[in-house]
Amino acid sequence: MSFGTPVYSKALKQAVRDAYAAGLLMVGAAGNGSAGVEYPAAFPEVMAVAAVNPEAKISEFCNTGEELEVAAPGEKVKVASFFDGNEVTHGTSIAVPHVTGAASLLWEKDLTKSNEFIRVLIRESAKDLEGTDVCGLLDVGYAEQSYDAFAEQFVEGDAALETAVIPDNTEEPERFTNINTDESYVEGRWKGSDHKGAVDKGSSGLGFSSAVISIVKQGTVYPDQNVDWSKGEYHPWWHGRWETTTTTVKRMKHTRLNWDVNYVAVLEMVTEIAYEGGEIRSYMTYDWFDGMDPDTYAEVKNDLIVLKGKFGKVLSENTKANRKYFLHGCAIHSITDAFAHSTTRPDGTRIAHTGEPKQADDITYYSGRYKMAIYTVENILKELKNEIISDGDDVLRAVKKKCLEGDVKFKILKIKPYLNANGYYHSVLDQININARTG
Repeated sequence: MSFGTPVYSKALKQAVRDAYAAGLLMVGAAGNGSAGVEYPAAFPEVMAVAAVNPEAKISEFCNTGEELEVAAPGEKVKVASFFDGNEVTHGTSIAVPHVTGAASLLWEKDLTKSNEFIRVLIRESAKDLEGTDVCGLLDVGYAEQSYDAFAEQFVEGDAALETAVIPDNTEEPERFTNINTDESYVEGRWKGSDHKGAVDKGSSGLGFSSAVISIVKQGTVYPDQNVDWSKGEYHPWWHGRWETTTTTVKRMKHTRLNWDVNYVAVLEMVTEIAYEGGEIRSYMTYDWFDGMDPDTYAEVKNDLIVLKGKFGKVLSENTKANRKYFLHGCAIHSITDAFAHSTTRPDGTRIAHTGEPKQADDITYYSGRYKMAIYTVENILKELKNEIISDGDDVLRAVKKKCLEGDVKFKILKIKPYLNANGYYHSVLDQININARTG
């Protein structure tokens, strides 16, 4: 469980009790606010999990308390990201899956074993951690090694046997000093209502709190999760598509059936509105955003107006700042999808998004696409940190950087005219631009 709250709930307590009585093993994130362990992890029926850093020490951001039972890796962990890619992340929610996986491996030995058996085995086989005697570091290997001896002597509810059966795990925890931080670094955990967050110490060095990045991440997946925005052929402005199609869902009245969608102008529009907390000011007509057309503008505006009415449910705290971060995530999703859905092979043939293989979302297929997308995200986050609206400059700088590195064998549909319309020009665009697919 990766959700948390500092507020005690009688209903949540009862639900946890019922689940434990039914034989479920519940594993919960302690929280990232450098405070006390949050609920539900704080309930005695739940294994509260702490995060450790690559040096095998409890992470600075991790909530602490006597409720902690075990720790697991929770900093600089590579996980799946948008565009079928990866990112490096941290948080107690990143530590929880390690414990869940260990429990699964141990439980498959004998499915008749109780949740208490698995819980105590994990806890008592953990390695000692420097600087704390509250909990140890998960060691599934030692747990498996100790399994048979532990099973012979374990008695349900007999806490006296816990430390007598398994000798202390005195093996030195493994430390990792060479961490690959080439991936985008964000922090993960579904935050508590008053989560203060830890300062981002990732490769970007921008200092975002985990709470902020968590909200940005919510926004990055929202276009795929929200049924009213999902699928690029239906809602191209949220999925980096360069044009509408006959299947595009059009909720507003238009004078034409199909039109070009300037994904760069969409980036500028959404991030500028983000700084207004989602409010679309009267001066924000379509021609306020360089390169925007009235039809795309009308559709994006309508979607954002509808979203405004949902923020109370989408965000745990519906504040202007949180709406700003969330909308930046939506903008990131849109522009990074352009490198998947608006690209072609060098000869202009389509990189397929449907069927098999789904090459458009394969980051190893013309891998420079994904790297260019990552550079764009880094630029957008830097602008966000400095309260600057993102636009074509962030995209152009990413294109130039990747082209300078080489390995740019793909083409991007209409990136030159779209960037030009947004006010940005460079000869490098001739290298990667293509105005139409050849097949």
